[in-house]
Amino acid sequence: MNLLFTVLDGAAGRPHPKLKGKTPLKAANTPTLDKLAENSQIGQMTVVPEIAPESDSAVIALLGYDPEKVYTGRGPLEALGAGMKFQKGNLALRCNFATLKDDEILDRRVARSLTEKEAQQLQETINKEVKLTDANFTFKSTLAHRGALVIESKEKLEPHITNTDPAYSKEGLVSVAKETYEPKLMKCKPLRKGSEKSAQLVNEFTQKTTEALKETEINKERRKKGMLEANAVLTRDAGTEKPGLRDINELYGAEWTILANMPLEIGIAKAAGMKIKKINEEQNYDEWVEKTIQAMKETKCLYIHLKGPDLPGHDGKPIEKKQKIEEIDREYYQKLLSKIDSSKTIIVVTCDHATPCILKAHSSDPVPFMISHSNMGKNTAKFNEDDAEKSKIKLEKGHELMPHIKKIHQELEGN
Repeated sequence: MNLLFTVLDGAAGRPHPKLKGKTPLKAANTPTLDKLAENSQIGQMTVVPEIAPESDSAVIALLGYDPEKVYTGRGPLEALGAGMKFQKGNLALRCNFATLKDDEILDRRVARSLTEKEAQQLQETINKEVKLTDANFTFKSTLAHRGALVIESKEKLEPHITNTDPAYSKEGLVSVAKETYEPKLMKCKPLRKGSEKSAQLVNEFTQKTTEALKETEINKERRKKGMLEANAVLTRDAGTEKPGLRDINELYGAEWTILANMPLEIGIAKAAGMKIKKINEEQNYDEWVEKTIQAMKETKCLYIHLKGPDLPGHDGKPIEKKQKIEEIDREYYQKLLSKIDSSKTIIVVTCDHATPCILKAHSSDPVPFMISHSNMGKNTAKFNEDDAEKSKIKLEKGHELMPHIKKIHQELEGN
């Protein structure tokens, strides 16, 4: 029996006045997910206790690993997913191109308007013109405003430093989304003795990169058009080693494949030993359906990460978030289920975290999960926050979900 583990990135949220007091997930018209819910178990889960997690620690938890034991920072995962060279003792960070005026950040993501071509040209400028004292680095643009940075020094670098991106704080190596923050470029500071060199190099990179980007042809042209400039790089989530994830194929006794297009999820897949099927276009759900069907013929367990709902959550657009959820229901789940034998497939639907539009950020709210199969008992609950809250099935930590699914999987195969 196949396992189809699907994650709707940031789909969970909070009630919003523009949706008559409903969450986008509850307000959305999702007939396919509703149909799956008829034969399912609905539950509620705290993905990472006591914090508003980023997708990195959240996805690691959903795959059955305890982030408190294996997490080493997002930076190494981004570098791994971007195909960058990275060794233990190098400093890896997740980056954003941003718009800066003096020390004020006008937009952390350049209004999501940066093209791939522009980002690659800015990448070339940074790698060519910026030189660090007593260290080398590689900067790589990945998708849109996103990037990754790896710094290599003669001495071993330590990861315990603050972010220059003000939207995230640090708790150990875990980056935590802030509900509110002052939009100012932050100075990188050491959090522990021994991390002074790392903080110094990040501050040097930030300063010199801002100077190099100021008068690029890309930004001159954007100024002429009245567009926000990509004139700074924000850093966060430092790490100096890859996470020690046990091979997921051995962990569950079955081969796994991931479908994803984001460097983070690809990096996690590489660390966990998954096969990778890369998606070329995030919004091309026909490609998602086609590659899902291909992967189901090749491997027993499939992890699918659908980014769509998270972005309008960050942008505070509840109607658009509701529409993204409806689009996934119609263009992915409906088309997929018409082409597979659902009696031979357990379908899991959940979220990696909540992204309430009212906050424009991740939150620590619990998320719903649904485990569906035709041989499971009849159910009247649906996949949304309210019905999950009413469920008797509550998981206190995200890494408890996979063993829970495995138990149900074994019971269904035994029937």
